[in-house]
Amino acid sequence: MTFEANGYLLSKLDRDPAVVERSLASLAKVLADALVHMTRLGRHDLAHRLDDLSRQLQASGQAIDDSFDRSFREVTGAAADACKDAAGPGGMRTAGDKNAEMWQTLVWSVVDMVTVRVGGRWHLVHRGGSIKQGQ
Repeated sequence: MTFEANGYLLSKLDRDPAVVERSLASLAKVLADALVHMTRLGRHDLAHRLDDLSRQLQASGQAIDDSFDRSFREVTGAAADACKDAAGPGGMRTAGDKNAEMWQTLVWSVVDMVTVRVGGRWHLVHRGGSIKQGQ
């Protein structure tokens, strides 16, 4: 059996406020770390947008709406692209490259976003039928 929660197709959901709080803290840390990283890269446009998102997250808490979700994905996606573009000579496979590490953090931050949106632990159903577990 599958069901939808805030636009995500799930096969299982276990509501867990403690997990949601951890994910909120993780999202705040990702935004703060990415802001510092974008500033170091000279991407002040992205740093400003990340700062705006951080303030919105702090104000909204668990009440993340579709608009914030879209903005988060757009801005973190752009920041991840900036990291990819700035990666070392070996690209994203350069050992110890801070850009590669930040790229991975940004890309996987969507797991915390989904966790907050659905309210706990979940099993996400992909269109192809495979299931991924969150948190």
